[in-house]
Amino acid sequence: MRNLILPIAIATSLIAGCSDGGSSQSPSSSVTAAAAAAADAAEAAAAPQQEQPATRSGWSPIEACSFLEPTLVTRGYKHDFDDEYHCSSPYKDIGQSDLRLANNLAYYVTGGADVADTVKLVLNYNQPANAAPATKQLVAASRTLSLKTTGSDLPPTVLSALTAGRSVIEVSGAFQHEVKREDWPTGRGYETHYIVTKSVER
Repeated sequence: MRNLILPIAIATSLIAGCSDGGSSQSPSSSVTAAAAAAADAAEAAAAPQQEQPATRSGWSPIEACSFLEPTLVTRGYKHDFDDEYHCSSPYKDIGQSDLRLANNLAYYVTGGADVADTVKLVLNYNQPANAAPATKQLVAASRTLSLKTTGSDLPPTVLSALTAGRSVIEVSGAFQHEVKREDWPTGRGYETHYIVTKSVER
């Protein structure tokens, strides 16, 4: 009887050993799997991220193009390229022309198909010696534009810059007011822009 028990015990031990060996994973295979996972993660991180399209913030194009009617009437919101559109008024003469063009004022709107995000007045001082009447009209149009676009009058610093013919940028709430003066290379005149924009977020 003892002779039968010993072979059975040995066989049972061998079977258990084989079973344990088949279910375990070698250290080298674990390292290989971890390295592969790390490589996949690095590749995903290095892949270029798709840029989110810009979201425009502003005004209805139809509304924006009519902000300064009937003084400055635009000629329709037109497609330029990609998602860029604009409308503009003809230049309005201020005063009389002599050997030079008269001072003149125009209104521009730019933006996307559904949202206009920038409105701008441009005054050309073709006759700088006769600047006062033109500046008066620029200030009046700028005040109207500020009220229509922001619901508020011109910030004092912007009003001062328009009157003095100097550049300035003023952020007020969600809006940016900018006065930009550009002196012409000819030395015969200059232009002043009054620009209102709303923020563009991604």
